[in-house]
Amino acid sequence: MRQLEAIHSGPMVRTKNDLIPILYARYYTAALFMRDTFRQCLADPKEQHLIGDAQLGPFIFPSTKTGLAMGLWLGTLYVVVEGWQEAKLSDPEIDRLLTSANVPLLRRFRNGMFHFQGDEWLSTKLSNFAHSPDSVPWTDALMKEFGRYFFTELERVCSNIDTSIRELNARFDVLPKVGPVGATGAPGRNGKDGVSIKGDKGEPGVGYAGATGPRSVFVRGRSLSQP
Repeated sequence: MRQLEAIHSGPMVRTKNDLIPILYARYYTAALFMRDTFRQCLADPKEQHLIGDAQLGPFIFPSTKTGLAMGLWLGTLYVVVEGWQEAKLSDPEIDRLLTSANVPLLRRFRNGMFHFQGDEWLSTKLSNFAHSPDSVPWTDALMKEFGRYFFTELERVCSNIDTSIRELNARFDVLPKVGPVGATGAPGRNGKDGVSIKGDKGEPGVGYAGATGPRSVFVRGRSLSQP
């Protein structure tokens, strides 16, 4: 108990195995959720009408639902990149993608999105990333590779979480609850290539509350599944 109180009251040294579930559950799933929200907004006919206006579209895009969702998605994605670097994680494909010139542009985009910019309507911190010729395929590839990495690593890490972290979570509910490999929820409708919410199943991707897959890692009601 004394050890537990010391952990809760002050900072602690975490291993990479401790940090991987935190990076996934706290930050990567936030980026996935906002990407899914962005795609839903982009498919809305009302949003398409606003964005498609030749005169007003470029001006009002940042304040549309689609523009806001995109900004929050990309901003949270950089937090995942930042966490990856601070945790000193490594994967050949992700490390290759992170050598791209888009990384500093994404960092500036995050700053422009989450730090007040009063100098102009659309800060260059935001527009420069959008104008990068390969920012869209690069972002999609980075999201996909992060998903692949977390699926593989969570399956490895989940049975080896440090005992003190389990005790901390049991008392204060501050970390994802990690259950047995293969746990599943009720089947949901099929999703397409990516994140699925509330019963959906991605092909491949991350599901919430009811996602199923032949192999899965169950994290506080979420299962990271690979068909």
